[in-house]
Amino acid sequence: MGMFAGAIFIRNEQQLTKEALIEKFYAYMQSKGYQACDKEQGKFNFTFAFSGKWFSIVGTEEKLAFNTMYAKNAFRLPMFTADLVDSDFVEMVLYDVDGNQQDNEYIGEPYWGDEDIEACEEEYGTEFSKPETNLSAWSPYLKEGISLDEFQNALNAHSVFAEDAFGDFCELIEVDVKTLFFDGISAFEENRTENENITELYFKKV
Repeated sequence: MGMFAGAIFIRNEQQLTKEALIEKFYAYMQSKGYQACDKEQGKFNFTFAFSGKWFSIVGTEEKLAFNTMYAKNAFRLPMFTADLVDSDFVEMVLYDVDGNQQDNEYIGEPYWGDEDIEACEEEYGTEFSKPETNLSAWSPYLKEGISLDEFQNALNAHSVFAEDAFGDFCELIEVDVKTLFFDGISAFEENRTENENITELYFKKV
């Protein structure tokens, strides 16, 4: 059985401190009627990880769209989501500072269940294909010296496990994937309480 996981990767454009970023998130959640609390009282939580030019959020709600909505509104920063499906493919969606979608890319070949296929066929016709891409939208985030052709090659790379190819992709945009998402979610879980760059926030509705 493969790995399922989802995370939001946010570009720390102003290199704000961990404390400043967490304070922003607290303020936004409070404005939406949520209150920070301890683990025992928390209805749900977000795990933040910080490294270099990016930080990430993994929500225990496991609803990537829900978590992304909060992140977009709280930070108003460039970000992308990564949704790993059964180690077979990863879908990445890039957003600008206003929360507008800039690009939609895949590592591996995406597939959907019968209900999703039926919905896609109704909208797109009998031959559903990947959405059009806008690869140049990633240009501001590429590591110095990396071309869009190299970036495209990373997206097209074949790997037994999609998370391995995703790790190579992340190197090109200077995402420290081992801290921010992988060495596997299990390792992330085990290390979160020992790593000063990983912080858990708990909330309850008030």
